Amino acid sequence: MSNPDFSPQHADPRDSIPLYRFFDSLRTDHIYSTQNTLGTRTSIAEGIACYVFPTQVVNTTPLYLIYRCSKGCINHFYTTNLLQREELVAKYPGDWEDRGIVAFVFKDGTSGGVPLHQLLNAAGGDHMYTVSESEREAGVAKGFKYEGVIGYVYPGTVI
Repeated sequence: MSNPDFSPQHADPRDSIPLYRFFDSLRTDHIYSTQNTLGTRTSIAEGIACYVFPTQVVNTTPLYLIYRCSKGCINHFYTTNLLQREELVAKYPGDWEDRGIVAFVFKDGTSGGVPLHQLLNAAGGDHMYTVSESEREAGVAKGFKYEGVIGYVYPGTVI
């Protein structure tokens, strides 16, 4: 599927796949998956959050999923920071579970991607990820804490 005319310094966008966003209204938790279906009755499909890569390509890094299901708090936490992933799982055994690599995202904006912003709703422990500047700003206005850019991706349909 790769385009032979594409530069070895940049990945072919046609090799990217959708990263779907769901919101579990019962658990107030955002969930991201490369699969367009989730097995919960309370999850609402919100669209394509962005486009990512199923395997490592030039200028990408793994997007890890760490899952928390303890003390009444459900949280799907995504990070590109390997040390952060390892520290959470080691420091809170039984609270945080390493679910592995979800996909691969660009390390920086040089490959044509846009920032993937991370926000935290501290009241509910929910992390939300968006490429939309207006959604990021609206989230902050609603009480989400902006935690920065975790990688770069091709934009999706969630605005």
